[in-house]
Amino acid sequence: MYYPSSFRKRVYRGFLEIKRLIYNSKPIMMAPEMCVIPLEGQGSITATMEGLAKPALPASLKHTRLSLSIILAVLSVSCTSQAEPTSVDSSADQRIISPSFLPGQDPLNSTASWSLVGDLSDEFDQRDSRSSSGLNVDKWTNGPTEYFPWQGSTQCLFSPSTVQVDQVLAGAATITVQQLAEKQGDREYAGGIIRSTATAKPGMYMEARMRANKTQMSSSFWLINVRKYIEEECKRTTELDIQESVGQRGPLAEEWSTHWDQMMHSNVLNRETTEACSPLENARNQNKKLLSQLASEDFQVFGCWWKDPNTFIFFLNGEEVYQLHPKSGEFIFPMFITLSSNVYDWNKYPKDQEGMAGFSEIDRSTAIDWVRTWSVN
Repeated sequence: MYYPSSFRKRVYRGFLEIKRLIYNSKPIMMAPEMCVIPLEGQGSITATMEGLAKPALPASLKHTRLSLSIILAVLSVSCTSQAEPTSVDSSADQRIISPSFLPGQDPLNSTASWSLVGDLSDEFDQRDSRSSSGLNVDKWTNGPTEYFPWQGSTQCLFSPSTVQVDQVLAGAATITVQQLAEKQGDREYAGGIIRSTATAKPGMYMEARMRANKTQMSSSFWLINVRKYIEEECKRTTELDIQESVGQRGPLAEEWSTHWDQMMHSNVLNRETTEACSPLENARNQNKKLLSQLASEDFQVFGCWWKDPNTFIFFLNGEEVYQLHPKSGEFIFPMFITLSSNVYDWNKYPKDQEGMAGFSEIDRSTAIDWVRTWSVN
């Protein structure tokens, strides 16, 4: 049985509230599968939602489990009784009080804490009437811009019409790829891109809960700077790829790309350097983690702490998986958060193939449940 994103978010927020009540010091993330249902004048019920979240609860809390039927009955009164807001709030939900780290995985010491960065966070559960996509125009763009004129790879054209909020999938942003009605040169497929209007900086932690589409096209979560606006003589592009994957490998896929449909893959890249950057040069450092299932099967939480200009710590579902350190050039420039679906040149479609045949709309959709960015207090 599938539970809508908005329902899961109510459960998650209920969990965060009980976490706040339990811990007087800096919160410790346990697992996003607990809901607290206040009963007016009678205290509250603590419940868990088996099947809605993968991480297990700590053993000390397992005695609080209720059956799913009881939870649903109570939630129908308590967790859904308040009407959803009709307008878009420019700030992120302040009830979300800490990143989704598992117990013992929060890299901060006990004297520091996290603060949600509203301009770089979005639950994607409300449509903005100012845009046809429903994206909050104060936070996001969804096509080539003056800053970023890139239109996609050699087989793909970024189309704003592929991006929707709370429409293809309730409570989520989606990039629904498709075949172009008419080829434009070598471009045969419509992809999409969502990019923040504000920038992330060293010290911030970025995380997204997302699910890949099932086609050959990518599902990516990454950050990049604007090279041409760098005032220093050394102009260069710095790129942080938190998650890269594809829905499936095609018949023309490069041999090295085995398991890219079941992988968390990350990069830090320093590229497009000028002579003024010497001795800095183009360089790339990368790592990967095999997922327990296909990237298109279920939602996963991908995160990265940009700890300092030389240190990136990556997390999968709240657990640290690896660290990367730039081989050349510190990451000092502010970067824009980006989510995209594209055709990788190493996983091209055969020419004139009906690459989207047999895929439903939801199969063709990269789904982003939420994006959250945190700064250190």
